[in-house]
Amino acid sequence: MLRIAGGRVYDPANGIAGEVRDVCVQDGKIVADVPGHARSIDARGMVVMPGGVDIHAHIAGPAVNAARKLAPEEHRADVLERTAIARSGSGGTVPSTFATGYRYALLGYTTVVDAATPPLAARHTLAELRDTPVIDAAFLVLMGNNLPLFELIREDPGRVREAVAWFLQATGGYGVKLVNPGGVEMWKRTNGNVTSLDDEGPGVPAKIKEAIFEPFRQGSEVVVHAPGVGIGLSLVARFADLHGGRAWVDDRVGGGASFKVLLPDVAPDGDGDADGEHHPPQAAAGRVPISSSSAAAPRPS
Repeated sequence: MLRIAGGRVYDPANGIAGEVRDVCVQDGKIVADVPGHARSIDARGMVVMPGGVDIHAHIAGPAVNAARKLAPEEHRADVLERTAIARSGSGGTVPSTFATGYRYALLGYTTVVDAATPPLAARHTLAELRDTPVIDAAFLVLMGNNLPLFELIREDPGRVREAVAWFLQATGGYGVKLVNPGGVEMWKRTNGNVTSLDDEGPGVPAKIKEAIFEPFRQGSEVVVHAPGVGIGLSLVARFADLHGGRAWVDDRVGGGASFKVLLPDVAPDGDGDADGEHHPPQAAAGRVPISSSSAAAPRPS
């Protein structure tokens, strides 16, 4: 239980604009009042307001810093002068750390999460996040193409959980980020891509194998730790259709579900055939299969 006492409260959703009052919190929810023995924060002279949380951003680390170097003209055109309460900085597509914090705060955000930092870049990311004022910040550790982790998966899968925990502790990361697991290594080694991700599970019931590709449809198996709204597979199907292909799900031998995408082969330059004319792609010929298997009835996000 918590009482935020004496602050000037702004809450547009509830029609409160600058009223000096207490805000009480219990069990993670705003309540009318809390007992007198509840912990109290003296907010006199301060503004109390709802804060936005950006769960996917790119505001720190080597990639972001490289982007800053690529657009010096933008920084020259958007200079933030030092004031009595703010440090100097620069804006543009990728603002400086100071400008990032100030501008997020002006938009009403209080917390921002950088979405992808490789373990070796964690120190750089932490340095920039700690240099970003006003907002709370965290980052996700990128593990989708982590070679030591791949070795453990092959040789000692029972220790993968320990390795993930160690990476999080050693880097100071907030959570794990996976993007196209194994895809980067396949591209580097063979100019290829991942063709299957297999695991065990109940699979997808036959009666929803088509419906699950509709927007906002989900499998019957509810996975509490992996919430979603049911748009992921519908987007996959839509994008496949736009390329003249299709998406579907099969049962996986031994249990589970195998989600597959079929894309047509096209001319190397993507502009047409040898006759110089453009022809619609034919999904029946020259196909490029991509499959991804999942354990349980999916909850796409």
